Amino acid sequence: MKGERHWTAGSLDDFQYSVASDLVHQIDQRLDRLMLSRADFAELIGKTEGRVSQIFNNPGNLTLRSMIGYARAVGMKSAVMAYDDGDAENLKGPIHPDVFVTCWERMGKPIDMWAFEKKQMDLGAGSLAFAEAFFQAVTGSIGKIETTIGTRFPSHQELAPESAELASCVSEDAAPSPDGNPPSNDPTSGLRGLAA
Repeated sequence: MKGERHWTAGSLDDFQYSVASDLVHQIDQRLDRLMLSRADFAELIGKTEGRVSQIFNNPGNLTLRSMIGYARAVGMKSAVMAYDDGDAENLKGPIHPDVFVTCWERMGKPIDMWAFEKKQMDLGAGSLAFAEAFFQAVTGSIGKIETTIGTRFPSHQELAPESAELASCVSEDAAPSPDGNPPSNDPTSGLRGLAA
C-alpha cells in the first residue's frame, strides 16, 4: 500500500472537490427527504436551474460562504473542522462526513464539549471506552480495541442501549497503531485533549 495515494492527494483542488462533493451529496439527500426537486432548490437559493445543475455536477469551486448558504437553504448547518487521522500522506483520503454525522447523532447531538462530556457521564464508563475507540479510529491510531483501550471490549449484549449505539460507530476490525505508541490503560486519555 505504500506509495498508493488516494485521488485527493493529487492537489488541494482535488481535496477541495471531494469535500464540496460530499456536501453537495448531503444536500441532494436532504432534497430527496424533503421531496424537493433541484428546481425547488434553485428557487430557495435564488439561482437558475442551470447554475444548480453546475453546482451538483461540478462543485469543486464552491466557496465556504456558498456551501454554508446551500446547507442553510435546506435547513441544515455546515461545519469546517480539521482532524488528524494519522494519514499525513493521504493514502486513505478524507473521512466521509457521514461518519462524523452518524456518530454525532448517536451521541445525542451534543452542541459543545460540555454536552458531549455530560452525555459520556450519563452513559457510564463503558461508553468512555467506546468514545476513546471512536476518536482513535478517526485519528488513525487504532489497533484491536482490546489493545487500544487496555480493557476487554464488551459485547453489544453487555452494554446499555445507549452504549451500543456508540459502539456501532467503532469497527472491531481495526488496524494496528501506526505511531508505535503503547496504548493507554485510561479509557478517557484520548478525550482530555478534545476540550482544550
